[in-house]
Amino acid sequence: MGCRLVTTLSNWIPCLCSSAPCLVCSCCPTGRTSIVTRLVYTTILLLGTTVAGIMLVPAVEDQLRKFGGLVAIMVGAFYIPEGHFSRVSFGIGSAGAFCFILTELVLLVDFGNSWNESWLKRSEEGGSRCWYFALLSVTCLNYVLSLTTAILCYVFYTTVDGCIENKFVISFNILICVVASLISVHPKIQVSILQILIS
Repeated sequence: MGCRLVTTLSNWIPCLCSSAPCLVCSCCPTGRTSIVTRLVYTTILLLGTTVAGIMLVPAVEDQLRKFGGLVAIMVGAFYIPEGHFSRVSFGIGSAGAFCFILTELVLLVDFGNSWNESWLKRSEEGGSRCWYFALLSVTCLNYVLSLTTAILCYVFYTTVDGCIENKFVISFNILICVVASLISVHPKIQVSILQILIS
């Protein structure tokens, strides 16, 4: 085994250091010599030069130092023993995760609303109903993806006679999605949204 490894390495070394052909270069159809290796070394050299040039910018260097400190703190947090600190940090992390998800939800709703307004405006200006059909098809695609995700959650995260909490959470999310969809297409809600947009 060791003899084979030495033989294999001895076949690769000429390819790395000279123009002699080797086993690595023989797999390339036109690069019988170490042309491929030289191209790889050139790419590594250019990449290193680019990174070095970027690192010369003072702002980037300061940001990377801060990033390195943040990584060190995150790695160090794994070595803190169980106790009061881990319970407190779990609470802080849960609150931060809730705020992050809430922010992302607001941004997602705003994105969907602006996308809807943009496509409806194009449809009204151009007189073409293609934008209505495009909006309807994207909406249907999103509903199909949501339903597929819910089914996959049932398949992978539940069992027939167990996992009651998982079944409850998945079913509750489906219920919330259906209720929100029904509320959003209700005529009174549509009128109030139009009044808010006009004023």
